[in-house]
Amino acid sequence: MQAEQNEDNLEALQHYQEMIESEQPELIVNASGAHKLMTYKSVDKIEGTTLSYLKEKAVEFMFGYRQKLFAKPVYKGIVCEVESIDLVNSVMGNQYAKHEGRATLNGFTGECDIYTPELIRDIKTVWSIDQFHFFKDDAEAAIKKSGYEWQLRVYMMLYDVDRSCIDYCLVDTPENLIGYEDTTAHKVEFIPESHRVTSVFFDRDVKLEDLMLKRWELANVKFKELVNELKQK
Repeated sequence: MQAEQNEDNLEALQHYQEMIESEQPELIVNASGAHKLMTYKSVDKIEGTTLSYLKEKAVEFMFGYRQKLFAKPVYKGIVCEVESIDLVNSVMGNQYAKHEGRATLNGFTGECDIYTPELIRDIKTVWSIDQFHFFKDDAEAAIKKSGYEWQLRVYMMLYDVDRSCIDYCLVDTPENLIGYEDTTAHKVEFIPESHRVTSVFFDRDVKLEDLMLKRWELANVKFKELVNELKQK
């Protein structure tokens, strides 16, 4: 165990030295984090949530550290993704498969869940019945609160697709994740499939893309300043 820790420390030190000697970095924003650029009081200012996000990115760039989330709902979303795609296929009468292939453009990067030339779909596997949005207006409110719309707008830009969709999916939770929670909130196959998918669609909007790119340009300048501050510390 100690040998593995020493090896990890050595890799981290090598990464740090490489970053110290590197040229000016460019900010790369993952689609899932795009909403953090779009939280602002003034479109021309970098502050609040955006500034905190850029500080995290600067630390990640310099030291190779990224916070990892291992919460059970997040883990369920990973292990049940294919099952949720199968659910969408069954309800929609399609034959979608999990998309593989990351795209990067204009300082943004991402890998959508389902890709077709006409439509991008993003799968959100919900933790339990209690957290599922059975009604479209609740799904729309959740998307607005979470900022998921910006994730889709990044995907539409990256893949040059004019329409996108978020599919909230409710599938059984694996036994090992339920723990001491009420199992009736996690065993959901008795609910008709059509009631276990709630979809919200978005059309591509060039004006919003331009706004997103403007925010990236401002954020990139601040990101470089933060990296330089760490280099000089």
